Amino acid sequence: MNGKASGSTVHLEEKSKNKVTATLVLTHYTTGWAGEWRSVDGRKRFPIRLKQVTTEHVHLEKGLFESSVKAAYPVFHGEAGVRFNTAIKGVFLSQFREVSESFEESLAEVEEELETNPNAGGASYRRWVNEDTASVRYYSPDLVSVQGLHYEYTGGAHGNYGSFPVNYWWHRGQTRKVKLDDCFDPRKKWHAVVGGFIRRDLKKRGASWPPKTDKAAVDTAFFFSPAGIEFDFAPYHVGSYAEGMYTVLVPYAVLRPVLRADGPLARWTK
Repeated sequence: MNGKASGSTVHLEEKSKNKVTATLVLTHYTTGWAGEWRSVDGRKRFPIRLKQVTTEHVHLEKGLFESSVKAAYPVFHGEAGVRFNTAIKGVFLSQFREVSESFEESLAEVEEELETNPNAGGASYRRWVNEDTASVRYYSPDLVSVQGLHYEYTGGAHGNYGSFPVNYWWHRGQTRKVKLDDCFDPRKKWHAVVGGFIRRDLKKRGASWPPKTDKAAVDTAFFFSPAGIEFDFAPYHVGSYAEGMYTVLVPYAVLRPVLRADGPLARWTK
């Protein structure tokens, strides 16, 4: 979607294959954002009201040689917060502490070496960065999908980046991490359906090293939304750094025949 903002109103156009299929108009009131989605032919119209469901918590640590480690993650409001916030916070802070300790140890060794050899390492040890941020892909009181976004630079020609899954569901009174296997009927050949779709998509788009098997194709970070399941492939996974990250969205039209009726994505089986 893209569009423009004027004053307190935002006009957006929804496109499919460069063709406008719908418009979304939102206006900011004292109570929040509200508006209407309308198909381009005017036959379908839906009112929309945006509700804030998260706030962002940020942890930032500065270290030797202008290094920095950052973790920014969502804190959900209401029932979803009670169920999922502890688990989500644990994922981000665990990685934050691990990287902080690693940076501290490595750069302390560099600092010690520089005392006897001022030219050691050149500039490769300066301004190391590690950032974990988040994008909420789906939210409900019993199911959340958070795309963790990772960037790291520790010297060299460029940094590296990718994504990691932070997906949870409320199942039988407990918070459970969503595994890809949980989503599909084990009696059906879902690897062939999902992995085959991914492999064909990557080949069509010219990825240099598409997965050789269906199982390899689904062995990557995944996220879900009402549109389908998204699979992310970081640079060097299926292509060169210059190709960037590949993202493949497998729609429910493809997934529905192999989804598990009592799994975390059961709401999209019909």
